[in-house]
Amino acid sequence: MFKFKFFFTASTLLIGIFVILSSVFFVNVSDYIINYVANSLSNDNNLEPLTEHEIRLNVFFFIAVGSIYSLLGFKKVRLKIFTFLNEFIDIDKVRLFLLSDKYTTKSHSYFSFALSSIIGLLLTLYFLFMGSPPGEGILENSTSVLFLISACIFILSITESVFIKKYTQDRRAIIYLLAFLTAFMIFVFMEEFSWGQRVFNLKSNDMFLTYNFQQEITFHNFFNPFFPLIYSAFGFSVLLFSISSWFFSYPLKSRLKSIFDPHPSLIILILIMCSFSFSNEREFFEEFFAFFTIFYSIRVFLCIRYPSTQPPPLLVATGRC
Repeated sequence: MFKFKFFFTASTLLIGIFVILSSVFFVNVSDYIINYVANSLSNDNNLEPLTEHEIRLNVFFFIAVGSIYSLLGFKKVRLKIFTFLNEFIDIDKVRLFLLSDKYTTKSHSYFSFALSSIIGLLLTLYFLFMGSPPGEGILENSTSVLFLISACIFILSITESVFIKKYTQDRRAIIYLLAFLTAFMIFVFMEEFSWGQRVFNLKSNDMFLTYNFQQEITFHNFFNPFFPLIYSAFGFSVLLFSISSWFFSYPLKSRLKSIFDPHPSLIILILIMCSFSFSNEREFFEEFFAFFTIFYSIRVFLCIRYPSTQPPPLLVATGRC
């Protein structure tokens, strides 16, 4: 709790300073970004007036989002918001649902909820006003690395399960599921990087040149016409599984299921991610899914490395155990 309060206070202070300076020097900041984009990202070092207007609009929206986040750093503002919302919903139950995890002793929920929600909202604003990120661009390549990081975290979880033997019950099933998730993350990462084709200058053979829609050494690009159906079905499945585990599952969950269920603290990121799965631009969903895998793998590791032997008393009293 202390770490989260320190992170929240420090971040609101830094973002507040950024908002004030950006508001006072809005023209200078906008012109600097426009010049940087024109000189670094434009082929002819020139931008259309509409593009310059979009950049200024994006700066304004980032300032607006930062202002809202900074205002939440004031306790009186938060209390007024909670008082208003408490007239319509039970804030304590919502806090218990989103910000508690009875399966690990590490209190990660506050940090996960705040950071995943901020990332989800900022990416949404970026996509809405900047459009689809360029293929094989900086954003796509950097977020693709998150799949590899997630695989490494799952490997750490396997190490905990095999050598430290945190669990005796369902240990074999946990290891099998972790191995599957590790293999899946590595496969996705390698697919995003075309199995090293661009890094090692590998040439595609006749099969990939003939049947692959991007003529790359990838397997998923054999099925490009089915992407709208595949992505929407996968996103809807994630959403359906999450909602069913949060609201319609049996109160007494097995340790195995509790570890691998998505935590409610990721609800905003999951809702945004799954909504973008119905978009024609598959890059949108891939960026959100990359961040989701990081938060998901970290939570799984915490449940295995720092398991909770007993649920909190409040959860027992409310019947959610």
